Amino acid sequence: MNKRIDTRKRSFPTYSLQPTLDGRRKIDPKDHEQIRRDYQDLKSQRKVADLWGVSRRLISFILDPHKLEEFQRKRYEKGVWMDYYDKEKRREAMAKYRKKKRDLGFKEINTAQ
Repeated sequence: MNKRIDTRKRSFPTYSLQPTLDGRRKIDPKDHEQIRRDYQDLKSQRKVADLWGVSRRLISFILDPHKLEEFQRKRYEKGVWMDYYDKEKRREAMAKYRKKKRDLGFKEINTAQ
């Protein structure tokens, strides 16, 4: 199966919800500097992650933003979003995702005309 990979430069979406209201975001960008200071004190990404209640990988991405950019680039090149479930599971997953966004306050946009 041939997968067409789009080579255009992508920008990643940003949302206007407060970070505490958005189910994806665990740490406010304003806290990144404090995380860097905590890392200087503790010298351990795992300890900082435990302190903030997030994954070590997130701390790694905050400490070195180039790692995040590289991860996103590689993930995009692999096209992992194309490896969906079967059609029924995909439909159920999208319904669950849309319900979550509605609960968070996003308005549903109907693109079908």
